[in-house]
Amino acid sequence: MAHLRVQLFGGVRVERGGVAVANLTRTLEGLVAFLALNHHRTHPRDVLYTHFWGDQPEDRARRCLNTAIWRLRQLLEPPGTPRGSVLVSTPAGEVGLAWPPDARLDVDEFEHAALRLGETSAGPLAADELELLDRAVAGPRGELLEGWYDGWALEARERLRVLLIRALGDLTAAHRRAGDYRAALRTADRALALDPLREDVVRELMRAALAAGDRATALQRYRDLRRRLRTDLGVEPLPETQALFQAIAVPGSHPSSESQSATGSPPAPIQRTIHDLARIRRRLAAAIRDLEASLPDLPADR
Repeated sequence: MAHLRVQLFGGVRVERGGVAVANLTRTLEGLVAFLALNHHRTHPRDVLYTHFWGDQPEDRARRCLNTAIWRLRQLLEPPGTPRGSVLVSTPAGEVGLAWPPDARLDVDEFEHAALRLGETSAGPLAADELELLDRAVAGPRGELLEGWYDGWALEARERLRVLLIRALGDLTAAHRRAGDYRAALRTADRALALDPLREDVVRELMRAALAAGDRATALQRYRDLRRRLRTDLGVEPLPETQALFQAIAVPGSHPSSESQSATGSPPAPIQRTIHDLARIRRRLAAAIRDLEASLPDLPADR
């Protein structure tokens, strides 16, 4: 069987044997994307038709799903391809993708690299592995399933966005430990373009800038963060971020979090909770804006 490759970052693309599968309608793209994202299991048909035809009567939704599965099978299993080698159906009627070892999904490759980076905090990586992980994390171009605003797509997109930011923060730290401060700063900037209020990434950037001998940049990035936090969330930087700033601004000083709390900020655990709630509120507002932008214009009331 020709190798199957599915790309979901920046849109949907399906390849068999290195050749793009043509004639995928938007509905078929969504169906194969959902199955690929969840290729580790099969799915009851009522779950699938609810996701894609939930606004239709149940009988019509079932027929639409059956037709879509038939059309998808014609495209993924052309004449000469064994039936069930790509699209499988269980005796109970559940549907899924067969996923042999040579099948590839760009989301899987990215997640593997992100999780590997999360395991590297104990020490430096070998140069060749760091290069591979750098390419893997830098791979996603565009958001997952761009242009899709279904609930399942939004949920997957947000999960991977958070994972990407975390992976870029881990990669920043890995570059810093390896002594490649320019790469560390570049990676941190990419993470902060996705979430400029991510304090752990700002701290890594400050450490990398200081290690590179650029104390002014380290201090300015803290000031930029503080201004954004005050403007966007109405909060101050976390105690550990303030402490790092003080240690850089006044070399030799090591203020404790307790001394920082004495300035009038809430205790650290409460402050982190405030940050988390404010960030959730900000992301929810952004999600609502995206959803509203995707809706068709409604006619004016008469």
